[in-house]
Amino acid sequence: MRTGWHDARRCWRRAGRLGLLLILTLTLSGCLGLVRPGSAPGAGSVTGAVKIVSPGAAGEPERALDHRAEVHPLSLRGALPQAGPRVGERSAAGPSFEYLVGSGLDETASSLAEQVRPLGFIYEKEASPGVHVVRDARRRGPLEAISQLERLPGVAWAGENGRAEPAGGGFDPLAADQWALSAIRAFDAWTVASAAGVVVAVVDTGIDFTHPELDDPDLWVTGWDAESGGPYGYDAFRPEQADAHGTAVAGIIGAVAGNGVGGRGVAPGVRLLPVRVIFRDSGEDDVIAGIREAARRGAQVINLSLRVSAWSRPSYQCSPAMAQALDEVLQAGIVVVAAAGNDGGHLACPASHPGVIAVGAFDREGKVPFYSAGGPDLDLVAPGGGGGSCVLTLKTGGGFDCGTGTSFAAPHVAGAVALMLGRGFPQDPESVRALLHMTAIRPDGAPALRDDRMGYGRLDVYGAVSTGIPRIMVVEKSAGRLLVHAETRAGTGGLYQVTGVPEGRWTVAGWVDVDGDGAVSPGDYYGEAGPVAVRPGRSLVGGADLTLRPYDGSPLQVTAGP
Repeated sequence: MRTGWHDARRCWRRAGRLGLLLILTLTLSGCLGLVRPGSAPGAGSVTGAVKIVSPGAAGEPERALDHRAEVHPLSLRGALPQAGPRVGERSAAGPSFEYLVGSGLDETASSLAEQVRPLGFIYEKEASPGVHVVRDARRRGPLEAISQLERLPGVAWAGENGRAEPAGGGFDPLAADQWALSAIRAFDAWTVASAAGVVVAVVDTGIDFTHPELDDPDLWVTGWDAESGGPYGYDAFRPEQADAHGTAVAGIIGAVAGNGVGGRGVAPGVRLLPVRVIFRDSGEDDVIAGIREAARRGAQVINLSLRVSAWSRPSYQCSPAMAQALDEVLQAGIVVVAAAGNDGGHLACPASHPGVIAVGAFDREGKVPFYSAGGPDLDLVAPGGGGGSCVLTLKTGGGFDCGTGTSFAAPHVAGAVALMLGRGFPQDPESVRALLHMTAIRPDGAPALRDDRMGYGRLDVYGAVSTGIPRIMVVEKSAGRLLVHAETRAGTGGLYQVTGVPEGRWTVAGWVDVDGDGAVSPGDYYGEAGPVAVRPGRSLVGGADLTLRPYDGSPLQVTAGP
């Protein structure tokens, strides 16, 4: 029997999950508009859940534009070929979704902006006299977008705004083989975000700092070694033997992009803080000390691709000392990401700890492999391989390898969090976790918001960096205006409860003000549910779940109600 305050917290968390399942059951069974007595006299409340769907987020992961199908993933052992791009090959990064538009000199920026807005384009700037830059909020195919722009009056020509990169070594020849980057839409995310300056701690084994993908002083912050008790890192003490595990995890997060070697990491511009806690005869105390030391040295994100277990307790149960260390760093605003485990059962500690982002794995087909641990506390899944596929990783000595496991899924999420923080999201672990939940991709036709095998879905980095925590508003909608009578913000799992709702029939609206102009406008994320009927002192459960997508209608002004 499990006892202690930590188990009590887990019970409360699971009770919350059961509440979510109850809401979903009522919604799916057609019991919409069900009301029950509330506790607040004179006002009602509305409860539901939110999912954010960014453009192109289909039920199955996207493929890399160039698979190099003649190379089977499981054969990627040792140094891989350093092949450059083929003649006529399109960029592995995919479309830019930005377009250059040529117009007459008498065509003003404001008039062009008015012309492109109804088509779902956002005017960015005038690049030079008569040449303008617009962005496609709907992220259509480039040929379709160009065709629509060229049909506009006053437009002489339109073409894609291509990416610029240095000639000679400014590419990563194996990036196209990184199916994982395509599956999580990292290429798209890099068009709007970077992890410049964000510090991610790799609490793991030793790292090969001489690997060409890691041999860059700008990549590293001096870390700590639990064995010696002193500094550890690129310009500090290094043990004689590096280890492939820590090297692989570090490479997934921050392998240097554009250096003409290998692939690239999830988080361009990131700073890595190495903390060596796994070595011969290391123990739980070393991991606990490493977590605290990572926080002390400035980590904003901590990646734990490891498990801690003891014979005298279940593998999913963290000790009070481990739980206290994790609580301390979470309360300090540090985001903690951990691997779910590879035994196919319960989440391992530290992934099982409340507040830690627990990450399972999916394979190249978007399926959860047999080994990936799960349960009610699993947050989401990320590329980890399985079913005949694996993840491109670094190996000691400068080569490349192919790994499988949740150890390699977790750093994909840690890199995504670094991009989110670099984009400017507040460093609030629960808000970061909530946004990952809301933007995760569910399979086509999946009836539930989450399940124990894949949590809230597959990691979508682009969705996470291009949106934000939505405002949930109970509104009166009329002629280009939303009159807000009550509101809140969505939280963990996308769940929300709007309280203090006056009696009446209302629309429930979810909104992310992407451009910050204070109005619901093209490029923002928006969705509605209702009308819903609210009675005094009653709570509306079900019928108000929201799906937010890019808005492409006429602007809606948002004002406070009486």
